[in-house]
Amino acid sequence: MSESTYPSVKDLTLEEKASLTSGGDAWHLQGVGTSLKHFAANNQETDRLRVDARISQRALREIYLPAFEHIVKTAQPWTIMCSYNRINGVHSAQNHWLLTDVLRDEWGFEGIVMSDWGADHDRVASLNAGLNLEMPPSYTDDQIVYAARDGRIAPRPARPHGLGHDRPHQQGPRRDEHRRLPF
Repeated sequence: MSESTYPSVKDLTLEEKASLTSGGDAWHLQGVGTSLKHFAANNQETDRLRVDARISQRALREIYLPAFEHIVKTAQPWTIMCSYNRINGVHSAQNHWLLTDVLRDEWGFEGIVMSDWGADHDRVASLNAGLNLEMPPSYTDDQIVYAARDGRIAPRPARPHGLGHDRPHQQGPRRDEHRRLPF
């Protein structure tokens, strides 16, 4: 058997991650979802709330994003959690290029994008960047109300099936009350 008939270590690792994320059809049929985290460039724990990862577009595309891209395209996790850090000066939860241009528009992510606990520094900017859910603690609900009233939050079309999983093999919870949730 030639060496070229074996999958690369990178390909095996990506497939393992995708299968762990999707959990097979059994998880989805039981209403169990997964959360892929920490998106993206979460490469250190020390001082992770203040770090600014300065990374070239090429390095992001070749090193930091391929595993996320593969998992999103093959497994469609129910949620993706942003990392705490900034990437090239912009917090992950406020990064429109990362959350909307890449994650949703290029890769077709259909689920919920959420912040990590305490990682959302500006809820209005985060919502406009593509964040759907801020994890606690949040003391800024009034900011959202005022921003919605004065038009600083860009409207987005609602997704029809609660968690966005309308493909037969990846349906979200089957309970009617879950399908009526407003996100």
